[in-house]
Amino acid sequence: MVLARTQFLNAGVYEEVANRILVIIKDLTLNKKQFSLLDAGCGEGYYLNYIFSKLNNVNCEHSFIGLDISKQAIIEAAKRNKTITWVVGTNKAPPLCVESIDIILCVFGFHSFDGFKNILKQGGKVILVEPGVNHLKELREVIYSEVNKTDSSDFSYARDMGFTLIDTLNINFKTKTINKEQIQQLLLMTPHFFRANKEGRERAAKIDSLDLTVDMVVSILEV
Repeated sequence: MVLARTQFLNAGVYEEVANRILVIIKDLTLNKKQFSLLDAGCGEGYYLNYIFSKLNNVNCEHSFIGLDISKQAIIEAAKRNKTITWVVGTNKAPPLCVESIDIILCVFGFHSFDGFKNILKQGGKVILVEPGVNHLKELREVIYSEVNKTDSSDFSYARDMGFTLIDTLNINFKTKTINKEQIQQLLLMTPHFFRANKEGRERAAKIDSLDLTVDMVVSILEV
């Protein structure tokens, strides 16, 4: 899964997603002299490394930390960028100091508002990136006999903990045509590989190319 994710993301298919996240972080840190950013569920580090590379020459002191439960993913992330701090751990109990983080980024990760609140500074932000209703619909239509709609997130628990939803954005675009190998990489790096039955995975293996819909919902919360 880690290798498939690395190869797929390195091909630039989701670069527009990374750039949109970058713009959001730039807006949130405008006029700040320093900030700390945690990528919670960073995987092999593609998004955090992208943001780091674009902000490295900005006149602002920043510290970047990538956190993931997978040791293998963190090993790959460390190969990608040796300047960023990479940590093996969980979002439920991040091994970080209390009130040490300004922004938490969580892209398709298992978010934990308990763990996040403990390490966020007052006024800290959480950027959640989650699948929208039509995300990867072309692939899902191949591997499932019936495509279920993606439920929107319920932030009532987060509100009870003192978080406020301050903005919601959408990332929507069509990818360039991806090839047979990339289709398999995408399937392997998503939960769909385990949710699909044998017949669905076999149908996906027969496809030579695919144009994909990317539909993501970005929720920004503040504590």
